[in-house]
Amino acid sequence: MSKIIMSFVFFSLLSGVSAVQALPLPTPGMTMASLPANFTASYNFEGIVALSNCSGSLVRFENSRDNDFAMVLTNGHCVESGFLDDGQIIYGKPSSRAFKLYDGSHNIAGRVNASHIIYAT
Repeated sequence: MSKIIMSFVFFSLLSGVSAVQALPLPTPGMTMASLPANFTASYNFEGIVALSNCSGSLVRFENSRDNDFAMVLTNGHCVESGFLDDGQIIYGKPSSRAFKLYDGSHNIAGRVNASHIIYAT
């Protein structure tokens, strides 16, 4: 029997980029079928990060200051070492992953580097 594990990696980043804003949460009951046909063609990439063959989202809290550490939310397989074993947990581990940060038009707005993994599974 296949066991599905939802996994997320939180990277703590030091970023000087202050123009990135978080998008609101989806409306309850929203499905992919309810998205407009041109959704991907006109998608706003602001706050999206790219790292090798993974992507993630820059998370900025309401009370964050421009010089605060930021957090990136990615999938668990984005850890430098690759896929983790079932049940494996990593936390507080130093990390040096480099990310490209995109603006709304999918242009590179800057580059940021991870300092450590907050939690991964």
